[in-house]
This record gives sequence, C-alpha cells and structure tokens, in this order.
Amino acid sequence: MKITSTIRMTSKTCRSFFLSCLFLAAFGAATFAQPCGGPAHFDLHSQADIDNFQANYGPCSVANANFDIKGSDITDLTPLSGLTSVQVLFISHCPNLLSLAGLENITSVSALAVNSNALLEDLDPLSNISGHVPNYISVGGNPSLKNIDGLSNITSGERM
Repeated sequence: MKITSTIRMTSKTCRSFFLSCLFLAAFGAATFAQPCGGPAHFDLHSQADIDNFQANYGPCSVANANFDIKGSDITDLTPLSGLTSVQVLFISHCPNLLSLAGLENITSVSALAVNSNALLEDLDPLSNISGHVPNYISVGGNPSLKNIDGLSNITSGERM
C-alpha cells in the first residue's frame, strides 16, 4: 500500500514538472522579456557599436531607452535582431546602410525617425511596429527609398 502511494506521488510530481517545462518552452521567450542594461540613451555611431551591443548591454530584448544609430561605416543592423521594443529609434546619416534588416522583431516604439540614409531602399523590416506611435514619425532625405510600406501597420502618430 505504501509503495503504491509513493508511485502515485512520483507520477504526479513528474507530470507537474513536465507541464512546467512544456509551458516554459512554449511561452518563455515571448513572456519573459529581458530588459537591456546601460544608459537611457544608446549612441551607436559605428558598426562596432552595433556589433557589440548585445555583448555590452544584453542579452536583452526590451530597451526603455533612445537609440541613436548614426555613422558612415554602419552597414548591418542584424546584431540588433534580439530587440522587440525600444523607446525612441533614430536612424540617420548612415550613407552605406542598404537595409534595416535586423529590426524585424521590434513591435513598439514611442518615436521613430529614419532620415538621411542615402542607400536605404525600403522600411520593410519595420513592418512589425503596429498601433499608435505616441510621439512622432519622421522619414526624409532617403533618396533611394522606394516606398514606406513597412510602416503600414502603424495606425496613428502624434506628428507624422
């Protein structure tokens, strides 16, 4: 009788453990956002700054901070692909930046500016930003930009 009771307890414990592991595997990454350490304003003014961001301030996905991405040698934003939310996103004066690839996982910003990026062709990687952008949206001085379809999920903004 005692052996049967012990077996039932062990089976129940294993089932609870299995369900807990299943829940964490299914929802853990999306549910438990990792905040970025560091300042309230990130000046990413070189490709090295972009490349080292997660090593210096992460691993993280949520940055309650401003990002000022600006620099003549910036060509690749994919090291920022872990970010899902940033406060303010400024991307300007990156004459060699062809694509915003790496920003596809960002779903919310309070302000967005993409200005003076001579070779930038589209904003498609920003297509997961949706809803209301409470502060402002600014896009200008990007002579190679073919369309702004990547902003089509933004429903409203204070100043556009």
